[in-house]
Amino acid sequence: MISGIFNYPDSIKGDTIASQSIRFSTKDSNGDKTPIDLTNKTIRCHFTYQNKKVKLEEGSGITIIDAADGRFRIDSFTLPCAGVWVYDVEMSDDNTNEVYTYLRGSIKIINDVTL
Repeated sequence: MISGIFNYPDSIKGDTIASQSIRFSTKDSNGDKTPIDLTNKTIRCHFTYQNKKVKLEEGSGITIIDAADGRFRIDSFTLPCAGVWVYDVEMSDDNTNEVYTYLRGSIKIINDVTL
């Protein structure tokens, strides 16, 4: 499986990064999308830059909107320093312990002028 890519728009250090609603789905042989049921799944999103890490998880930065329809939200957040951060969104199956990365990308944080 190849993960999707979403690069956030550039942001200023200390500014709030807007929430993003996401729907996990698969395509069948006809190209039709079928939602991935998030029941008994755990969603995690980690942003990293050099030795810094920001972890978003269900109940702490990630909100399930509709598990059966594969929809969740990465809630608004901030990143602590300027640089190009990379991230991914993983889903693990609570029953089988299988882990899949469905989404990845980056965000550039620019130093602010006003301190």
